[in-house]
Amino acid sequence: MRERPDLGVPDDRDEPSAEDDWPVDDLDDWPFDDLSVDVARLRESLMESEADIAAGRTFGEDEIRARYGVPRK
Repeated sequence: MRERPDLGVPDDRDEPSAEDDWPVDDLDDWPFDDLSVDVARLRESLMESEADIAAGRTFGEDEIRARYGVPRK
């Protein structure tokens, strides 16, 4: 299995490139067959997240740094 890049290490890009995306095959071992995973609640949470993003209810790096008092490097 390929290792994902360490996103905590600064580089010249903000987001992983498409080649860094996890292949769908890596999701085969997700515990959707596990009865302790509430798939309906997971789906609802994802829909709420998408609605928050669409409504602009998100936080950027500057807001997070200001809230927690973390200076820029």
